[in-house]
Amino acid sequence: MATPRSSRLSDKAKYYLKTALASPDLGQEIIDKVDDLQYKDTSVTAAQMDTLNATPVSLVPAPGSGKMIEFLGQAVYNDFVTPAFELGSGTVDVRYENSSGGLAGQMTNAFIESAADAYFRVAPLACVALVNKALVLYASADITAGGGNLKIRTYYRIVTIADIGA
Repeated sequence: MATPRSSRLSDKAKYYLKTALASPDLGQEIIDKVDDLQYKDTSVTAAQMDTLNATPVSLVPAPGSGKMIEFLGQAVYNDFVTPAFELGSGTVDVRYENSSGGLAGQMTNAFIESAADAYFRVAPLACVALVNKALVLYASADITAGGGNLKIRTYYRIVTIADIGA
């Protein structure tokens, strides 16, 4: 399992950003937001895909009391091995906590059932983010075939609820 990483800016990059924006406050605000970005890599095997409806795969663990995960998107690679995944009319979702949690993002059926290597960008959807809940990958229907795997990079930020005025 990969360790979450952040996209920290170097001191030199921070200096140039503040200078280019001609406003130290605005520059610092952007730096603070970029410094908070994290990502986590997850590989989902064919066996895990087969049980994704009953057993969601953890993408980002729950952040702890008083915190929530802000889902920012995903880059996904479908590493095709015959046979192709078969999802029927189901969807593969990024959700908070479990199958009934808020829908944070969704992969298209065509991408999941691709008969060749494929890439997909998952955009965040408007939903209620749950406090101290994990992000998981969930299939709304049984995946009945498939020999490949998914390689997922999940981009996110941890938000402390007290920092936003709650």
